[in-house]
Amino acid sequence: MEKLTPSHESLETSKSRDQKIGETALEETSKKERVATWAERYYQTEKNYMRHRKNIVSLDYEDLVDWENRAKISFDAMQNAEKSAGFRSRYERDRTENIGFLNPDENIEADSGKFYIRRQRALNKAIEESDSKTKEEDLKAGDELYRFVGEHLYYEHDYETRRSDLQAYDSRRHAAHNALINHLNHMNDLARQYGVTPFTFRNFEDNDFTYIKSSDVGGFTDARSEYDRSTVEAYCRNAFSSAYEKAEKDHR
Repeated sequence: MEKLTPSHESLETSKSRDQKIGETALEETSKKERVATWAERYYQTEKNYMRHRKNIVSLDYEDLVDWENRAKISFDAMQNAEKSAGFRSRYERDRTENIGFLNPDENIEADSGKFYIRRQRALNKAIEESDSKTKEEDLKAGDELYRFVGEHLYYEHDYETRRSDLQAYDSRRHAAHNALINHLNHMNDLARQYGVTPFTFRNFEDNDFTYIKSSDVGGFTDARSEYDRSTVEAYCRNAFSSAYEKAEKDHR
């Protein structure tokens, strides 16, 4: 015998299903709009800083920290909003955020490199005063960053390989640059672990992923990747200016 639906139970109609689909779509759109809103606030903070730095004689540490804190609020909120936005790919994420089109030589993160020594000393002091089982390894992180900078500069200026094998040159240069990015991120993580100010208020993305140009409509992912890579280079140029000047002089 056919089972009858009790009168107090209603069958789901096409209208109710469509309504639920519509509500879900609106909710997803709202979540992505929150990401875009925080991304725009981060972007504008960086733009305001660029204007601000043109009107100052010399960079003041406390002033920079104030700008770092402002940018960090928006950037962290943007990343938190990402987690529930349901992006189908990094390409969709990067189109939504649109933060790659800034001058990496004039942003807050790059200028933080001018205070690398101050923050490195603070980290070393915190490590030395700790009872961490990885103390000795963690103390070497600063020297390791300088080594990664040296490797990046070596492969950047390896013109002999570039003339003979451009593909090998690009591969080695990109690998060295990505290693530098990831080690700076590691140092930031160490600073947070030991309770001192990180070297930059955020970590950076490398380009160690399969890039599909046809999926990158508008070039937002390419711009985002290049923005982070160039920002890290600008940071290291500020932190280790003599090494960069020597490399450029030696390879003229």
